[in-house]
Amino acid sequence: MDNYKTAKEPITLLSPLGLSPGLLYSALMTIKPQHLMVLTSREAADSLSEIIQRAEYSGSVDVVYVDDPFNCFQQANQKVEEMLNILNYSPCVINLTGGTTALQFIIVRAGTALENEGVQVHYVALIDRRGIQDQKDNPWVEGELVSVL
Repeated sequence: MDNYKTAKEPITLLSPLGLSPGLLYSALMTIKPQHLMVLTSREAADSLSEIIQRAEYSGSVDVVYVDDPFNCFQQANQKVEEMLNILNYSPCVINLTGGTTALQFIIVRAGTALENEGVQVHYVALIDRRGIQDQKDNPWVEGELVSVL
C-alpha cells in the first residue's frame, strides 16, 4: 500500500484544497512529495503559500482552479485533462480529503484517468480527530494518514 514511500521516481501529490488548510498541511508533512498539484478555488488558494511554508515544502507546485468549488462537477473532464497535461506520470498519491465534495470528485476522476494510463496511484485520507474548534484554532497539527486503496 505505502510502496510510494520507497519509490525511486518523484512522487506527485494530487490534493483538493478548501478553506481549511490542515488537511493539505498534513498530507505534505506525511507524504513528503516532490511535486504538488492542488485543485482549488481562487479564494482557497490564498492559504497555499502559508501551508507550503509551514510544511517546509520545497518541491514544485501546480495549481488548477475551478470556477465554483461547490458545483464544478460539469468541469470534471476539463480539469482532469488540465491536470493530466501538467503531470509527468510519476507515481501519484491522491488525497481524498479536503475541499468540497465536487473537488474530491474531480480528484478521484484524475486518479482513475492516471490509473488507466498505467501510472502507479495510491489513495489516501487524512484524519484529524480533534474537535472542530481545535482544528480551526490550530490547523498546523499533523493528522493521521490512512491508505485507502
